[in-house]
Formats: sequence, C-alpha cells, structure tokens
Amino acid sequence: MATTLPEGQIGDGPWTLRNVAHLGTCSLVGVVTLLVSWYGAADTGSWSRQMLWLAIGVSGTLLAALGCVAWLLGALRRVRNESRALVGSFSQRINPESSKAGSRPSRPLGERAAAESFVVGAGGRYLHRSDCPLVRGKPLLPVSQYQGEPELLGRCGVCQP
Repeated sequence: MATTLPEGQIGDGPWTLRNVAHLGTCSLVGVVTLLVSWYGAADTGSWSRQMLWLAIGVSGTLLAALGCVAWLLGALRRVRNESRALVGSFSQRINPESSKAGSRPSRPLGERAAAESFVVGAGGRYLHRSDCPLVRGKPLLPVSQYQGEPELLGRCGVCQP
C-alpha cells in the first residue's frame, strides 16, 4: 500500500525540498566564500589585508552554520506540529467531549463538583470525570464521599477535570 507524501516532502523525514535547497544554497555559498577568502589571504603578506580576508572567511562559515541551524529548526517545527496534531487526534478519540468549546468551566472545584460528576478511584490519587475512559469499569467514589480534600488530588491528564 503506497502512501502519498505531502507536496515537496522527501521520504518519511521531516524535511521538504525547500529545506534541502536552502541548506544546499547556504552551504555552497559558505564554502565558496571560505575558499575565496583562503585564496585571497594566501596571496597577501600584509596583516591588515589578511584580517579582511579572515573576516570574509568567518562570514562564509557563519552563513553555512546558519543554513544548518535553519535546516534543523525547520525539521523541529514540522515534528512539533505533527506531534501536536497526533496528540490532539488521540485525545479526541479517547474523550470526544474534551474538544468542545467551553467544556472546561473556570469555576472552582467545589462549585463544579456540585454541577458535574467527578469521581475518585478507590485509593486513587487523581480526580476524574465520571465518563473518563481510564476509570471505566473500576470501583469509584463520588467526590462528595471522598474522605480527603478534593483540592489536594491530582488532575487526570486524559479527562482533565
């Protein structure tokens, strides 16, 4: 089964043709600048003239290095965006109601506990919504029957009460 790649994508890596062209251009210009400065500095005996060629060579090296950094940052950006999309689609599959706008009221826990059904697993340390997939089929206590203080419980990372 063949998969189609996004336009400009190279293989299954995070780089596009534009990223590779940018890297190649910066590297080529940097290396050419470095070689020209080397040739120019070798042909002069004056210290001040050699310092000028040295500055040109350092500039070429910096240009090549910046091209490499931009190349790596482009890949990092793409990996980060794809990771966020994957996590978002995964949490949407686990808890479809979590993506609804306004599904997380900003009221304090005590007020919300009266309006919503929060639960704690028997001997648990985390607060969950009653529809949380992580506590489905387990013995639960409503927050109102919990012996400790609900504010000291950790929050479930999936249902995010």
